[in-house]
Amino acid sequence: MFARNVVKIGNSYYVSIPKKWVESFLKESKTVFINILSNGVIELHPIGHVKEKKVGKCIKIDFCEGITRHILGAYLNGYDLIEILHHDNIPDSFLPVLEDLLRRLIGLEVVEEEPRRIVLQC
Repeated sequence: MFARNVVKIGNSYYVSIPKKWVESFLKESKTVFINILSNGVIELHPIGHVKEKKVGKCIKIDFCEGITRHILGAYLNGYDLIEILHHDNIPDSFLPVLEDLLRRLIGLEVVEEEPRRIVLQC
């Protein structure tokens, strides 16, 4: 068993994982599945060692004036993936608004971020 410190950076918490584990199990991919058990235990599973969770409902939302309402609506309607698209770059002024929305919506997080696209997953 390994002991690790939890580090807070911004609004997120991070824990380092053992180098030998990474070298042994994350040879081709840097993505892991995280499973949070009811007793508070967190399991990490390298891709390929477990079946990938099938994503249910997905929605693409074009960036517009009422984007937060559209995101909230998709969240409340049970969409697993919410993809926000912009014809140009997503404005920097939107990021604090999105961070505030993510704090209020339990389980929703950014999984991909590009200048013209943000993907949220629940």
